[in-house]
Amino acid sequence: MVSAEQLEQNVKHSFERARQDMIMLAQQVETLKLEILALKAKKTTKVRTIVKRAKTKFVASKAGKKVHAVSCAFAKNIKPKMKKVFASKNTAFNQGYKPCRCV
Repeated sequence: MVSAEQLEQNVKHSFERARQDMIMLAQQVETLKLEILALKAKKTTKVRTIVKRAKTKFVASKAGKKVHAVSCAFAKNIKPKMKKVFASKNTAFNQGYKPCRCV
């Protein structure tokens, strides 16, 4: 069993450690406050975001001979099961398709 003196020493030691932790935390808070003030004092710079645009896709009918932009009225009339999609118009041209007016 722990004696009364040992218990008292343990309690004192615990409070001393808690006191030291609180002092250390107060110092860290002051340091952070100074850093925040320094950052606010600096001139802010604008950040530009780069927006990647989706590559334009091209479509053609499996039964047709012309390649269309996706937004073309003729492309919208192609039924999904008959639609062939190309990543670039050059790919479509290499497969023998001719350009529509929209391309």
